[in-house]
Amino acid sequence: MLIASAGSNLSDYLFFQQPEIVYGTVVISIAVGVLFWIFGNQFHRTFLSVLFLGIGVLAGWKIGIWHDIDIILSMVIGGVLGVGIGYWFYRLWIGLLGAVLIWLVLIALFSWQFAVPYLSEAAQENEQSLVNNGIQLAPSTSPAHVISGIGSQQETPGQAYDKFKNILPKISPREYRNWQEWRNAFPGVFRKILDELQVIIPHLTISILVLGAASLIIGVILAALRPQFLNIIYTSMLGVLLTSFGIFILLALKKTDHLTLIGENIWLVAIVLSAMLLVGVGIQYHLLPPVPEVDDEEDDEDEEDEPPRRGKKKRKK
Repeated sequence: MLIASAGSNLSDYLFFQQPEIVYGTVVISIAVGVLFWIFGNQFHRTFLSVLFLGIGVLAGWKIGIWHDIDIILSMVIGGVLGVGIGYWFYRLWIGLLGAVLIWLVLIALFSWQFAVPYLSEAAQENEQSLVNNGIQLAPSTSPAHVISGIGSQQETPGQAYDKFKNILPKISPREYRNWQEWRNAFPGVFRKILDELQVIIPHLTISILVLGAASLIIGVILAALRPQFLNIIYTSMLGVLLTSFGIFILLALKKTDHLTLIGENIWLVAIVLSAMLLVGVGIQYHLLPPVPEVDDEEDDEDEEDEPPRRGKKKRKK
């Protein structure tokens, strides 16, 4: 909705515009998403170990170059440390990564309360002023709309929205001549977008921090008490997000009417994603290895076969 209002196509915001790279990314995203969605619990620990192995080898290579030491030795040491960190701190990474996904889900759920109403109100204020007066909004003198150090001082939400929709297209790589120019300009553009959003939504930062703290607490508790349950939920959710991301990129490239349909029926999308999550959790739970049962009869027989222990004889007085 916001991107469309800025006068750009969704496909303009893709980092790579070459068809082979985009479609390759879509295929990988959907394939990895399906694997995580259905089988994530079975290979996730191995996946984390391999991931940290690569990170450790890369870090060892960089350290070897920077400090002028044997590169092969530093890569081997980095790889061993990476595998150990990924394997032995498995619960920690499950808790942290699960907390990130929980945080994203909470932001998506609560954005309709702490973000969308403010954006809609600011957009209406900006549009009404331009229609009636044909000029930009004048700065507000109300202290409620003044946020010192954030964005422009004495700025109304409508005025901030006008700047926001003009800045937003500049995040697209197509606005620049080459990749390096976009990389250099991206931090400043992103910071300006956040500044204007904080003027439009006064409690944006505190809401995000509160949701992040709640997600971290939930993730750490579940990782300590129910790591397998959290692993199933986390991998299924990650698989659903990766799969839906690949499909979304395809729709953005094709520029069909499906994106408009999705925007008008976001509740239907939420139902489909929730159903996919439940299906993935159910399949992963069904694929769990059975818990070995303890045979009580064998235990009783073992106890009978044991010779009775002799007690100490009482001395007669």
